[in-house]
Amino acid sequence: DCGAPLLVDPDSKPFFSFGVNHIDWNGDTDRQTNASPSHAAVNPRSGTEEAWAQSVGQRMTAWGWNTAGAWSSDSMGRVVPYTPILNLSGANWTTGSVPDYFTDDWASGVRASALSGTAGRSQDRNLLGYFIDNEMHWGPDWRTSSDLFESYLTLDAATPGKQALVGVLRDRHHGDIADFNQAWATSFESFDALAAATSLPPRGMSAEADADRSAFILLLGRRFFTVTAGAIREGDPNH
Repeated sequence: DCGAPLLVDPDSKPFFSFGVNHIDWNGDTDRQTNASPSHAAVNPRSGTEEAWAQSVGQRMTAWGWNTAGAWSSDSMGRVVPYTPILNLSGANWTTGSVPDYFTDDWASGVRASALSGTAGRSQDRNLLGYFIDNEMHWGPDWRTSSDLFESYLTLDAATPGKQALVGVLRDRHHGDIADFNQAWATSFESFDALAAATSLPPRGMSAEADADRSAFILLLGRRFFTVTAGAIREGDPNH
């Protein structure tokens, strides 16, 4: 017994989501020919996208699937529970590079995208919820050996993200640059001088320095999820 179910459907019944992504009427496109063999094969058989969705929904039920995951056609959401993806971060999925999450422009863009992506969905009984984005970069991963502390460190001193990073370091060291220098084995004359820097010693310099890095990532995460989740809930408070 794993305890109470995590999800409850609109009829107050327990629901275990077992989904699959990319259930797409258009199918994947061949990068060499720009053709979609899948769509070319399915279209004559189904006739319409609605008929295709009904057929796929029946097949999903027979196979034990009950949710259309991210990157699926909207038509699937009229047949089975679904989870659209909103792609709110503005990050580059392939490189892991991210925008400055502390800027007002980023927050405004997230709000606009979230309101557009949630429009008309608040009363949708088949909507399970939203994916904010996909394979977000926070620490070292398959794309880069750096974390977002190091990425934000490269920003110009006047940018909101760099100011937030230096603010965390200043607060954690009580405004004492000598205390910071001791933890990081550096020799900055002031936190203003630190703001102009674009690199610091690597991870493992000291336990205190690693804790500084984690503190900034925590602040960054809170900023990211406060803005994105807040924008989604503004557009759709029911999911």
